[in-house]
Amino acid sequence: MIPFVTTPHPATAAPRWPGALGIGALLFLLCSVPAAQAQEPVRASLSRALGNPNFEPYTESALLRFGPVQGNLDAGVSLYYTDNASLSNTSTSSRLQLNENLNLDLLWPFTIHNSLHLRLGASIGQVLVGTGGDRFSLALAPDSEISWALGVGDFRIRLYDRFAVIQDPTTDPTVTHVFDLNRFRNDAGTTIDWDLNKLVLTLLVDDTYVTQSARTDNQVPLPSITNGDRNTIRASLQAAYQLTPTVSFGPSFSASESSGTSATEIDAISPGAFLKMQLTRLTSFQLEGGMNFFSTRYPDVGVIFLNQQRLPTSDYYISAVLKNQVTRFINLSVSVSHDLDYADGLTATKRTLVSVGANYRVNKRVWIDLGGYYEDGTVLSPLNGGDYSRFSFSAGMTCRLGPKLTTALQYRHTQRAANNGGFAFVSDGHLFTEAASQGSYNQNEISLSVNYAF
Repeated sequence: MIPFVTTPHPATAAPRWPGALGIGALLFLLCSVPAAQAQEPVRASLSRALGNPNFEPYTESALLRFGPVQGNLDAGVSLYYTDNASLSNTSTSSRLQLNENLNLDLLWPFTIHNSLHLRLGASIGQVLVGTGGDRFSLALAPDSEISWALGVGDFRIRLYDRFAVIQDPTTDPTVTHVFDLNRFRNDAGTTIDWDLNKLVLTLLVDDTYVTQSARTDNQVPLPSITNGDRNTIRASLQAAYQLTPTVSFGPSFSASESSGTSATEIDAISPGAFLKMQLTRLTSFQLEGGMNFFSTRYPDVGVIFLNQQRLPTSDYYISAVLKNQVTRFINLSVSVSHDLDYADGLTATKRTLVSVGANYRVNKRVWIDLGGYYEDGTVLSPLNGGDYSRFSFSAGMTCRLGPKLTTALQYRHTQRAANNGGFAFVSDGHLFTEAASQGSYNQNEISLSVNYAF
């Protein structure tokens, strides 16, 4: 029988944040930094579909605790400043914004094998100084979701609907000269595990819908090649053989089909294999790799692009993740991947990504987070298409001011360099061009937040 748990096992769980507010403040900060690691591959990805199903009350006296239902609620306010709000290389514009956020986490365990989980994080931003002043924007955290887990005999079934409203343009590595992304994304699907003792078969079926209406720094809508919608249906089958209690491996196969009003339509099949290892009580390692085979249809946007980037008919994919709890106070994580993904939006992008993260608990009241990534990719689109590289570094400090109150300071630097790209197209007999250098930018951001757990 497959075990059902709502909290991590103590032997493998990372150390808990000091105090009730640590998790809430960290979630708020994570919603403010670029989600370079949160890729959306063209192929089906089981790790992406599962998300983070774990739930743990802040304290024994959590705000919501009636009958079997447990819940966390926290709210916060932050000031956010950036020196390049529109990701421009030539005409940078600063921005000071006030954000107010609310995070709700509810768990309703019907039985030991059946539970309903709701996670919702929302924020409202108001531009105080800079382009777009006195204008409000809404964002929903990427990990907002409703999920239902149930067990029937040797089967474990999980239904989920994960949704987000994303405004930060740096979450898309293909975007430049954009002030607000105005992107809505919804992932709905199901995973079914069939426990056959030493062998576990997993079936995944999901549907992803993305729509966006990105705006430039003067609120002019972008061309239809950038704005529009996409719908992608994926299915995968994975067989995990348990070699030892801490090592499992096996083959995987996925198929996907996408369509959209402006997005490149891609059909893909992806055979591969995976390996999962708990190397020690404090160290885990995951590896997956295989091949992607593509069939592509390009959208008709009413103009003829002279430098249309073409998708390959095949390419390899690989992903490796290492997590290590070095000491009671230090956690490290390293990941490397190469894949074809949608850059969390409409545009197909081939990219290689290396990311590193570290957390250091200074004492019971203060902890420090460091992170960074480097990516090298090719945007397979006529607009801002071509090769690019991007580097980002972030550092943050969180301090517990009281049993329910924390404050956090976060800094991030992002740099993008376009080696090729730009665009050239013919419309009504006229030639329009933009140099590749327009796709480069530097951005610095800093935020100060205060969070309260009820």
